[in-house]
Order: sequence, then structure tokens, then C-alpha cells
Amino acid sequence: MYYTPGIAVCFKERAITKELKNERKHSFVENKYLLTFVEVKHLVPFPEVLFSFTGLLLEFHPGFISESPKSKKEGPHLTPMIVFTGISSEHADKIKEDLTPIL
Repeated sequence: MYYTPGIAVCFKERAITKELKNERKHSFVENKYLLTFVEVKHLVPFPEVLFSFTGLLLEFHPGFISESPKSKKEGPHLTPMIVFTGISSEHADKIKEDLTPIL
């Protein structure tokens, strides 16, 4: 399964580029080498997209849901996130609060 987030973070040497039958190049990162990702949406947040992002986390970074992620290095680390350009409603804010882990 392929997924194209707005931003994907991995080590440069883990990005694979292959030539397809139509001679176009296709680059990807295997899930086990994906460090984090950011989904960017140019819209107002709504419940379905908030819950579907949780599904993406379960597929690509299940450790962020099932266990406490541990950083191997000191300092800040970006967790997977979804970013909206629109202003959320009160209902979307309540969903966000329930889906956001307490740190």
C-alpha cells in the first residue's frame, strides 16, 4: 500500500527510487524506515478527517497509538501530525482534545 503525505521524514539513504515500466521514476520509503509524517489539509477540520488520521497512524506508526514512543536521541522529535489551514469548530476542537495524547 502506498500513501503520499504532505511531508515524509526519513534518512536520505532509506529513500528508494525505481524506474517504472513507463520509464517514469517512483520514489518511496518502506514503512519501517519512515521516521514521521505530516498531513497538510487546506480546509476546515471536520470529524471524519480527524478520525481517518488516527487510522493512518495505526497503519504507518502503530507505536504512537499502542505504546509510548521513546526517542533514541535527546531533544525534540516531531510526531506524526495533521495541519489545517482552516479554523476549527467547537465540535472539532473537542474531538482534537480527545485524540491528542496528554504529555
